Amino acid sequence: MERITFVTEPLLTPEFVQYRVVVPLLARLKQRYDVALAAPALSDEVLRGLEAEGIRAITPQIWFPEPRQPRDEVVSYVASWLRDALLGLNRRALDRLLDAEPGLRVNYSMTTACHADLWYVLGRPIGPTLRTIQKSLAWRLRLPVSILGPMAGVVDRRHMDDLVRNSGWVVASNQFLAGQLAHEGYSVRGILNIFLPSDRFRPTTAAPTRDYVLLYLGKETDTATAQALIETGVPIKVFGAKSAGWVAGALKGTSHPNVEMVGFVDDERLAELYSNAAFTAFPFTEEPFGLVPVESMACGTPVLTYNRQGPAETVVDGVTGWLVEDSAGFLRKARDVLTQGYGAWMSRQCVSRVQRYQVGAIAEGWDELIRERLAASSASRIPRLARYPSRLWGPSPSGSRSEIASVIDTRGPALQRGGGFFVGLKDWQAIEPQSPGASSPWPSGLPHPGDRGLTSPGDHGTRTDPSNRSRSPTGGTSAGSGGKADTP
Repeated sequence: MERITFVTEPLLTPEFVQYRVVVPLLARLKQRYDVALAAPALSDEVLRGLEAEGIRAITPQIWFPEPRQPRDEVVSYVASWLRDALLGLNRRALDRLLDAEPGLRVNYSMTTACHADLWYVLGRPIGPTLRTIQKSLAWRLRLPVSILGPMAGVVDRRHMDDLVRNSGWVVASNQFLAGQLAHEGYSVRGILNIFLPSDRFRPTTAAPTRDYVLLYLGKETDTATAQALIETGVPIKVFGAKSAGWVAGALKGTSHPNVEMVGFVDDERLAELYSNAAFTAFPFTEEPFGLVPVESMACGTPVLTYNRQGPAETVVDGVTGWLVEDSAGFLRKARDVLTQGYGAWMSRQCVSRVQRYQVGAIAEGWDELIRERLAASSASRIPRLARYPSRLWGPSPSGSRSEIASVIDTRGPALQRGGGFFVGLKDWQAIEPQSPGASSPWPSGLPHPGDRGLTSPGDHGTRTDPSNRSRSPTGGTSAGSGGKADTP
């Protein structure tokens, strides 16, 4: 049986996203391989979890600061990057331990440039990331980030060179990252999506209330747009505490009577929040993939987000949510959805869409990728030459292996009409917002809740008809279409 070792970031609690993603994947792969997980540090709780799953653990047990709460990965991530990007400490410690390990080595880390047969890229370099998230950070962090960001970018570019140089193949987790890497001059072998890290995300009720908007707050949140949405007066529940210190004070008005700060919640409670929301609002500054939109769709709730980066690949415009170009478009579309509602078929398409992100489908892709790497005739390093990825492992729109040209399914599965599914907001007072950088994109004269034309779930009411939408040249719904509802 071939031995496979995955190298990850420091895992200090089982609530860290990488633990929740990598461990279920290895649990599937150990049916075919002798699997191990290596990291700069593993907590006792994580070690017990790996032992329970039958996964061997390899670690030099380097000291890292304790997380402030179970899902706060930011501090240990930054510390791990500093250790390796500046001094190469992580890679040297892990290379010494792994030199005695036979078999294939997969680097699943962005902060440790150890030698590996393939590097799985999950995010962008720190330099451009800091530039894009800067305005959404807490005020006390904006000046230090603006000063240190450019220097971090220089150091990180050198670190990225080391990661690529020390890897046989480079595989991206989505098309956006593959394009970014190719633009930077790196050779990318192909694409393999990440997967939904919990089987608890599914619709929790057949009669969702749809009486609030669910909003995620984290370091990648576009807080200016989130603030403008709050100021409209629509009922909003805000969740997320993974990076609370990074965004403290960046979002004002959280004491507003229409806002409920939920904070950190477990997966079971989060699935209930997703399932009953009118939609999930996900304005962001930087999101290479975005688990929040995938989790929301798994619970049958469409997502309103931007038409760029990772969410533009997971959310299908007009089918499983709405993709907009800017803050003004975000607020206009929010108003349209809340006043017009949407068809029940949209909820079904959300659940159908995320099947490609389930662990079973992605594990098959990893098995195929691993077998190809093991069968490669040469272990020589890939030259640093820019070329676009030409391979896709795992599920594709056709259900089989595909070339990169057909990775993105812009239309989604066959649409299923029938059944009304409507927003259930009752007593909210619409307030004219001030959009950042624009003058009141929210149309004036919003109708009184009693005059909005929303029908009860038992009536037929209005349904969005995808066949009547204006389509962009690339097959997506055009931002200017306004998302008008069709009344049969």
